Amino acid sequence: MARRHPGFAKGSVESLFFCGAYRDNEVSPTHPFLVALEELERSGLGVRSIVLEPSPLPT
Repeated sequence: MARRHPGFAKGSVESLFFCGAYRDNEVSPTHPFLVALEELERSGLGVRSIVLEPSPLPT
């Protein structure tokens, strides 16, 4: 069952900035945060993701 985000209905929010971080190898695809991101993307709100590579270990 998909959850609805009434405050984020298309056209109801002019702009929103949210910055979140998670380790994709530690969070399952069914985690509530990832489910919410997917729902926002499907609604057409323009979600942007920045994927960072692992930092090299100091030598």
